[in-house]
Parts: sequence; structure tokens; C-alpha cells
Amino acid sequence: MNSNLYAKLFQLFSNDTRQGIEEAEKILYEPAYPDFMSYLKAFSLTQNSSMCPASWTDTICAKCFDCQLASNACVCLPCFIAGHHEEHHSILQISSGTCDCGNPLFLKPEGNCPHHQGCVEHPDTEYLKQEERSIYLTIFKAAMDASFKSSTIDLAPILKWLIRFIEVGDSLRRLLSIAFCDVDQESIVLTIRRGNEEEAELYSQLVTRLISDTYFLNHYGVFVHSHFAEFFKDLCKAPTSDDVDIDSPPYYGLRQFLINSFHVFAKHPVEYNMKNGSYDPEITISDYFQNILNILKGNYNDDIFMKLTLIEHSWIFLETVDLLSNSGDTDRLNGIVLKMIPVLSEFEKLLLYTIPAIPEDDDYQSFQFTSFALMSNLFSLFKKMVSVKLDIHPVFKALLELNLNDPELKENQSVFKPGKPIKTCMPLTLLFWMILESYKDEIPTVLEDLCKENNISLDDFIILASTYPIRLFAFLRNFHYFVKYMSPQNSRGIMIFMIFPFKFPNQIFLAVQYSFALIHDTERFLRLVASSFGILDYETKEQNEQQQQQQNEMQPTAAFLQFVGSLWLDRILASNDTLALQRNIIISSLLADNRTAETLESSIPGFLKEPKVADELLSIAERITTSRGSMFKLKNDEGFHFFMPWIRPDYLSQAISKHERKVFYFPSSNEFLYGLKFPTFSKIIMSVILSTLSDFRDTSSTCIAEAMLILFCQLNKNNLNSEKICDIPSFDDELILISALSEVANHENFMNIKLHGKTIIDLVLNDTKNGELVLQKCEIVQNSVGKPKSNSLKKQIASETKKKIMEEFLMKQQSFGNQLGDSNSGQIEESGNLEQICPVCGEVMNDEALYGYPAMICPSFASQIAQTKIDGNSWELKDENKIIQGLTICNHPMHINCRQGNVFGCPMCNLIRTIIIPVIPTKFNEEPNKAVNQAIERFFDEQVLVKETKTASNIISMLSSYIQLTEIRLRTRPDVLDHIAVKVIIPNVFKTLYFFLKQHTNLIAENMSEADESFILFLYELIQSNDILNESKEIVRRFAEKETGTRHFEFLRRAAILLHFGLDQSLVDNNTKFIDWDDILSYKSLGNIFEIEISENDAKMELKPFQAPPLADKFICNFQPPYEYNIFDTKNSYWLDMMTGNVFHADNIFSYIQKYYNIASSMFLILSGQDCSTVVVFCPFLRKLFRVKGFYVDQFGDEDPQYAKGAVTRLSQDRLEDAIDNYMTLDYINIPFN
Repeated sequence: MNSNLYAKLFQLFSNDTRQGIEEAEKILYEPAYPDFMSYLKAFSLTQNSSMCPASWTDTICAKCFDCQLASNACVCLPCFIAGHHEEHHSILQISSGTCDCGNPLFLKPEGNCPHHQGCVEHPDTEYLKQEERSIYLTIFKAAMDASFKSSTIDLAPILKWLIRFIEVGDSLRRLLSIAFCDVDQESIVLTIRRGNEEEAELYSQLVTRLISDTYFLNHYGVFVHSHFAEFFKDLCKAPTSDDVDIDSPPYYGLRQFLINSFHVFAKHPVEYNMKNGSYDPEITISDYFQNILNILKGNYNDDIFMKLTLIEHSWIFLETVDLLSNSGDTDRLNGIVLKMIPVLSEFEKLLLYTIPAIPEDDDYQSFQFTSFALMSNLFSLFKKMVSVKLDIHPVFKALLELNLNDPELKENQSVFKPGKPIKTCMPLTLLFWMILESYKDEIPTVLEDLCKENNISLDDFIILASTYPIRLFAFLRNFHYFVKYMSPQNSRGIMIFMIFPFKFPNQIFLAVQYSFALIHDTERFLRLVASSFGILDYETKEQNEQQQQQQNEMQPTAAFLQFVGSLWLDRILASNDTLALQRNIIISSLLADNRTAETLESSIPGFLKEPKVADELLSIAERITTSRGSMFKLKNDEGFHFFMPWIRPDYLSQAISKHERKVFYFPSSNEFLYGLKFPTFSKIIMSVILSTLSDFRDTSSTCIAEAMLILFCQLNKNNLNSEKICDIPSFDDELILISALSEVANHENFMNIKLHGKTIIDLVLNDTKNGELVLQKCEIVQNSVGKPKSNSLKKQIASETKKKIMEEFLMKQQSFGNQLGDSNSGQIEESGNLEQICPVCGEVMNDEALYGYPAMICPSFASQIAQTKIDGNSWELKDENKIIQGLTICNHPMHINCRQGNVFGCPMCNLIRTIIIPVIPTKFNEEPNKAVNQAIERFFDEQVLVKETKTASNIISMLSSYIQLTEIRLRTRPDVLDHIAVKVIIPNVFKTLYFFLKQHTNLIAENMSEADESFILFLYELIQSNDILNESKEIVRRFAEKETGTRHFEFLRRAAILLHFGLDQSLVDNNTKFIDWDDILSYKSLGNIFEIEISENDAKMELKPFQAPPLADKFICNFQPPYEYNIFDTKNSYWLDMMTGNVFHADNIFSYIQKYYNIASSMFLILSGQDCSTVVVFCPFLRKLFRVKGFYVDQFGDEDPQYAKGAVTRLSQDRLEDAIDNYMTLDYINIPFN
């Protein structure tokens, strides 16, 4: 480094930032280059960028699970595409970060794109001459020392200037790293604390851009780890301080520091800093949560606490504990546990949720949201820690002490009793059971020994340790009941919890399963469960109305039996098969109802962001089409059971209602895990079943009770025929029934218990609809009843089989019909000689009672824009006052006089309609009768009202535009002329015009002066003809002479379409079954039809179709040439006009529509910002924008707005063509009338 130059530049940077920058640039570019930018451009060509320098804030990037070496690894979009990561298990996401392409610490070598193949060890000496290196290092050190050491200098200009050098190459990034890390730590601390929002953002940007350099990562990591605890503690003061602005110094800089600190908590820097002693995970992690605990124990501002996301940032420690676990460093892990135990105990005591009075007190505050967030993050941390066997003794002692000293811990206490506590935060309990599970086959022995050492029986400890977990599930299983009475503020936490699939409750449920398998006194344990779920709440038969209503809302029996069934049957959690668990969560949603991918995404957030789960969805579900759109349906729902711990109650209720008893499946094996087994019989469970069946009602409680009876029979097949009979005479109180039955319902003879003189079989048969089927599944029909299946049972089985077959048939039939719907929905149905009936009055529609087709008229320039683009011109709205109308119809005719109101709903499809196009039966050589004339006059009167004009020019322009658009559409859609709309609109609008203008001849001359298009002039002259049928072709020839080239060809095609449909001058043989319109409307064929000579060379002429603006095959590739659309801006929304190809900012949408469309129909693709990749249309009738079916879809055929599922969406040409066609024809206006 040049010390003299350093002193000079340091002084300049300190006194005048701009002067220092100018002098430094002159040193670099003089005398060989005219200016700095010329020099930098030339110098960049001599450098190498082996690691991608890209960084971003809140924009689209990607993660590749197959190639990442660290969980926080990500790549920019260009590297994602160049590296072909879309072919791997990968997702797109919107976040901030730096590209790890080429970084050997974060990405596998095979994941690097061709442009970034990894950096050399010393790029500064490899790619720079010694003199160049010295000059650059001197400049960078002078700039950084001057800016970081001063408390008054404006940091922003220097930081912006320095960041520019990073993109030049690896060499300058290394020199910037050396210069930065050479600044004393006190100066960096000062910089972080004093920075305003702009300076803090730029500082973070500089750090983020340098972090991919190994030298910087190691050395800056030392600084971060050395000051992390200090900075975090200071940041935690914000929620408990008065009048704090966390967007100002020092808090904004501290927040940015915390956000960006994850870089140095990755595997490599963690190893590096643990070795050099600057990072002690035992102290750092425990202090982190201690600071959070200190906030929660004091008076704090909840809004600030939530905004800082302090709990959520604890994820940065995952790499640390993962590294310690993988290296087998149990000493450090046990050290973390020891330091965390007091903090975890305090969390359990502090974050209680007390069952409130009903309704809830207004001033009652709940810690639910904080509890769930804390538990979720701690669970992730514990999951990494317990991959090795840790010392369980201190955790056991702490948990035992915590529970023994808890005065509110009562063994048999209902969750529905106000004032009783529920723990929504149980981190110490969670940690204990997770560590215990790591002992696997030693679990029973280890737990027995722990209990002996601490002078407590195993059963007593299990009751203590499982009471709050069981009570939590009773609370969550009945969340609908509690939320109904909660204040909105307090219900927020539980609602988010129920919607979002947190993973820690699964682990707590697994702990309850272990308790069930380990305890000796099973009945004591199940009584604890029964009391927690409210089974024992009602002590007398005489309940008041409020108690009865409350019990009906809670359905405690159904909740209790379903939970116990889960304990018995669920093996997914024990198997630790994450994929299977997520699969079952998806299946539970699909069983409740057929779901679109969008619905699944909203109900199970983020599940499709795991590509393996998305792939699995294809294996368990099939795609169907219904009236509601594209759906997923299970391929086979027979083998799925609903006894899962985390089924949302609404899903459970829907599934039971929809599938009745078919959703229940019981495995024959009773194996649990590590040799543990569940008992096969329980007097309490049998008592609840009997109590439910004795008071038979066709409810979900009865359904689950019958299912549990089937399970009992399967688990106890050897004890179904005991001769011993237990007779229970009668009971006055229903609650006593449970206790009494428990005393006599022995394992050996439970099938022969009698209640009110009736056996279990008699009670089951109270269910006349399903009873015999239940007994058949219990396999006790022959054994206990002694008779074969009854006829009613056979009929029921046959009926259910038939019902299932018919449901599948109808679903497939509907799917097939709807798949045809897009292409055939407009075709006329051949009705033979059948008379058509008006759907409103039910009377016959004929020439005497005129009818028509409901239609919507709407401003549209689609035909004009399409023609302009085909001609190779740019679209401009030349006449700001000009409006062209478009038409769309329903194919459901109705009597004209049955219409109700100016705006009405189609009586069949209920879509908004504004006019009826009358079907004119009168021939051209006939005079219309009075009814026809009235229909024609009414049609024109409506148009006069709509357009406030006294001429028919708007109708003639509309018909001309419609024929022009039909001909353009025919170039890409050969079936266009077979659609009912063409066969209704062209003949009837033309006849309406013809007869109207014959009676209003004064309007013709008036219109002539306004007409400026040849086809409109052609229509006028045709209408004026006194012998239209015989003179039509001559008129065509006369106008065709004025046209040349493609215009001539286009005119003849459009005239032929008009003559065929409008004048009924058929161009085809009536006996022809298949009409080849391409052949009939070919240039040579048109020449023959109109007797016009067409040369052989001209006969080969083809017309260009309308093409939408160019789009990339993958949406994420639209930023590349030749498209070069801005798709990266997530804060600003840019839209692409799908007709003109113009791109504009969404803020200017209505001024844009005014300028280019005169507030007519328009269609756009959203390129960036919110809802990017979706398609929207503007409807002039409603004066609003709304979404329509898009054409960028994922592997399921579904859209993914703003990368919500992280899918790489691809362009569907079919859907693109459909979208353009629906826009042109106004078929997108499928809005219900009501």
C-alpha cells in the first residue's frame, strides 16, 4: 500500500467526500482514458467473476434443494436458469440475499452455472498486477477508514461508490474485503449504530455483496460473533422503552445487522469462529432466549415486539446445532441444554393461557401467538439437537420440579372450566420427550430409572408430564367453540395456529402416545384424557338449557374418541416420515372436499413449496374438471383413515359427513415403536361407546363411536364369545353410567354387557341405517347374532357400491363434458323436430311468439387492433370519440317479451345481459309482420338509449367489426364458423339492420357520410339494394376491385362469410357432413364463388394470423432477450397489453385504457409486483378490472401468482389462445346477474 497516497486520499475523503471520489477516479483512469467509466468498462474486461456478484432486496430468486450445501443458499434468476435448476427439486421465492452460484461454501460444484465455476484462492494476486493491487487497496482503505471512523461524514455517497467496484470481478471484491476487515471494530460499531435508514441499507448492501468472498466471510464473521450478544441485547430494549422509533438510529442499523447476520451463522463461519473462540454457542443461544424472556416478563409494546420478529430470527442457530450434532459434540450440546433449562422453565410458567369466562372479558390478554411462535422455533432447534443422545437427567429433574410445584396442575380437570390454565407454550416438556425419544429401545428402562432416582412412581410422573399436553389437544380440538367466545385480538393466535401446519404439536402428540404406551395404569391415563375433553363435566341427567347447548357445541364424545383413536392408530409421527405426514395432511383436505391447488395452498400454506410433496400429490390424486374449474380428487380414498393428530375439526366434520364411515381404516398391527405396545382394551373407552350408542342420534359422535367399536373388535377378536354375562339393570343419571360400566366392562366379556337389558349388538342395531353394516365389520354378526346377513344389510352394501360407481361415472362424465366445453360450448345443438321451450314462461317459441338470444353489448376495439397488428402497424386511437361495440351471447333462447328489465340475467345461466338479439323469421323478399317490426324497433331503441345517437351507424360498425373479427379468429381456430354465436349474430343483426333501414331510408344518407371503411361501405350498399339476393355477388365484385393484395383476399373472405350466414346463400352443399372452411374460403375457391379471376401465384397467398406479444416459454425467462420485460420489481407492478404489446406502470392503468381504448374492453398480463403472471381484463360495463384464467401454469395446470407455491410456470399455448379468443369475443364477461 502507498502510505503517501493513502494519507492524501484519507484527508480528501474526510473533508469532502465528492472531491475524494473524483481524485481517486482520476488516479485510476488518467492519462490513458478520457473518463472513469471508460476506464472501468475496459478494466472489467480483463477481470474474472467466478462467483456471481448479484444481490437483491425483496425480489424473485430461487432455492435448489438438490444443489444447496446450506439451508439459506439461494441463486439469482439468471444463474437458476443457466444452471438448469428448474429440472431439480427447486422453488422460486421472493426474498433478499446474494447469489451463491460459484460459492463452494453454499452450493455444490454441479449446481454452478457455466459463468461461475468457483473462485481461486487469491484472486487479487492472480488477476491484478502488483501496482494495480497496491493502488486499489490504498484507495479502498482510505475511503473506508475515512467514512467509518468519522461520526459526521455522509456515508451514502462513499458506500454507493464502493459497491460499484464489486461487480468488476473477484479481485476487487477481495481487496474491498481486505480493506473493510482492516477497519478497527469500534469504527464499524459506530457505523452500525449511527446510520440512518439510507446509510444502514447501503452498509447492509455492501456487506451482503462482499459476503461471498471467503476472506470477508471469515474475518467479518469474527466481528459479528464478537458483538452479536451486545447488539441483540440493545435491540431488545426497544419493545420495553417509551417513545421508541425503531426506524431511526440506533435501532434501524441494529435491525439490519440482525437481519444480515445469518450469513455468518452458516456452517463454515461457525466452524471458523468456534475454533478461534469468538463464538461460544452455549452462551450466545441461551442469552438470546433470555433476552426474549426479559421482554415478555416486563411491560412491552406488542406491536414493536412483533415487528422486530426477534423470536423468528432464532432460526440462525439451526446451522450451529446441526454442526454440533453431526460432529458428535455432545459436550457443547449438553452445555446449551443446561444453560437453557432455567429459561425454558420460565417460559412454561409465564406463557400460560387461562380458560376465560364465556364470553371472554374485554381486558383479558392471551400469549397464544407468542407461545406458538416460540414453540415452533424452539422445536426446530431441538430437532437438530436430539439427533444425538443427550443427558436427560437435568431436564427430567427440572420438569419434575416444575410440575410438582404447579398448584394448578390437577389430574382430572376439564378444559372447559373457566379459570383453569392451559399451556400453549411447553418448551421444557417438549425438550424432555424429544431427548427421551433419542434413547429408542432403552426408553422404558431409562424412564423407570429416572423415576426411581427421584422417588416418584412412573405412573405419577407420566400423569404429571402429560396433563398439560393432553389439555392442549382438548383445547385445540374444540377451537371453534372457544374462538366463538374470544375477543378478536385473542382469537388471532389460535386461528393462525389452526390454519398454519406447525410441526411442534405433532411432537407433543407423539409424547402423549409414549405416555399411553408406557403407563401401567391405562384406565387412569384414559380417565385423564376423558376429563380433559369434558366427558365428565355433567354430573346429573337434569342439565339446564345452557349446559345442553354447550355440550352440543362441544361434541365432547366425538372429540374424545377421535383423539383416542389417533393415539391407537397413528404411526406416521413415530415413523418420522415427513413426506407421509404432509401427504396425509393433503389427503385430509381432499377428503373433506375436492380442492383446487389454490385452495390447498391457502389452507395448508407452503406445502407445495416442497417439490417432493408436489410430486407426491400427483401420485395420490387425479385431476378432474367440474363446473367450479380444475380440481384434485383422490385416486383411492378407501385406505385412508382420519385418526390423525392434526386434522382440523372442520375437515373432520366435512369428511365424516361426506364419506360417512368409509373414512375409517384400522391397521391389524398393534406395534407402536421401539417395542412399545398399546393396551387393546379399556373399560373407560367401552363405557363411552356404550353411553353414546344407548342415546342413539345420527351424529358424528355416533359415527365415531361405531368406528371405535369396530376397532375394539379387531383388537380383541379372541374375546368376542365369552359366556359370562354382565347385566346392568338401569341408571338414573347418564354420567353414572360411565363409572358403573367401567366397573363391570371386563376385558373378557365386554361383548356381553347388557344395558337396560340390551346387549351391545342390540344398541348398535338402533342405528337402522348402518347398524348391520357395523356389526359385519366387527365380524360379530355370525358369532353373536347367529344369523347370516339380512336382506337389508345386503341391500345397503349393494346400494353403497352402486352409489360409489355412479358418483365416479358422473364425475368423469362431467369432466369429459367440461373438457369439451371450451371448444364446443358455442355449437348449435341439433334438435330435430323438437319444439324449443322458453325457459321463463315454459311456452313454445315460434314465429308467432318471437324469441331471441340474450346478449351483452360492450365497447371493444379487438378487431381494429388485431387488424392493425396484422398489418404491421402500431395501434393508436385516432378518433377519441369513436366507439366500436362488441357482442357476446348466450345459447339459451327466450321469448323477447319475457325479458325483465334493461339489465337482466339469462334465465338459464344467470349471466348479466343487456339486450336480446331477435331471431328474424322474415325472408328478404317478404314484408315483416307487426311483431317482427316491433322487435326490430325495440332493438334499435335500446341502442339509441345506450349510445345517445340518432343513427344506425354504430350497429353497422358493430356488425362489420364482428365479421372482421370472426374472419381473423378463423385463421387460428378452424371451428369458429361452427359456433352458435356466428349463426345467431350475423344473420339476425344483418336482417334487423336491413328491415330497419328499409323503413327509415332517411338514416342511410346520414350514415354514409360517417362511414370510412370499405367493408362498412359495402354493408351500406348491400342494404340499399332492392334485389339483395340477386345483386349481392355483383356488389361484392364491385367493392373487391378497389382492393389489392391481402386486402383483396380479406375482403372476399369476409364478404363470403356475410353472404353464407347473413343472406343464407350457402357456400357448401347441404348434404356435406364435414365443412372444410379453410378450403371453402381459400383464395382460389373465393374466386370461383364470386367469378373473379385469381392467378395461380395469388392462389397460394396465405393470411397472417393475429399473434399476441412475444412471451417466454417460462415466465421467469421473460427478463431475457428478446422479451426483456421487467419481472424483478416486486414493489412496482408493470403490465403488458396483450393486444398492443405496450408495457406500462399499473398506477397509470385507467389513463392508459382511456388513451388507447377509450375505456373499452382490454386485457393485460401482470409482469411484476403483486399477482405477477396473472391475467386481468377491464370490463367497460362494470368499469372494473378482474382476473381471468391465465396461461402461465405449473405442472398441475394451475397458476402461481407472485410465486406463492414457488413453481416454475410455463406458457400454455392452448390457454393463451383461449384467453385471447375469450377476450376478442367478450366471452370473458361471465358475470352472474345477482
